[in-house]
Amino acid sequence: MPPAPCPLPTQQWDIFLVGSPLPLPNNNLQMAREFNVIIERDSEGYFIASVPSLAGCHTQAKSLDELIERIKEAIELCLEVEQETFVPLEFIGVQRVYV
Repeated sequence: MPPAPCPLPTQQWDIFLVGSPLPLPNNNLQMAREFNVIIERDSEGYFIASVPSLAGCHTQAKSLDELIERIKEAIELCLEVEQETFVPLEFIGVQRVYV
């Protein structure tokens, strides 16, 4: 039986936290950073997000909206720890591999 379709989030979920200054939610102009986020769903229905360019940066939630809020928070926390060692990865694509 195929998995149920993913419900669409109710808000835009671009992950901006490499470019020109953008106004962030606190209305301050800050240097925005863009991250690739991998989102999967587990057997219990939880959405799981991970950021390949930040080791250990992942979270889970029952809804996509909640997941996006949580992964943004996780990215901010990981950046505090990583500080100057963050090196962005170039996104090439996603491939499903069967073994």
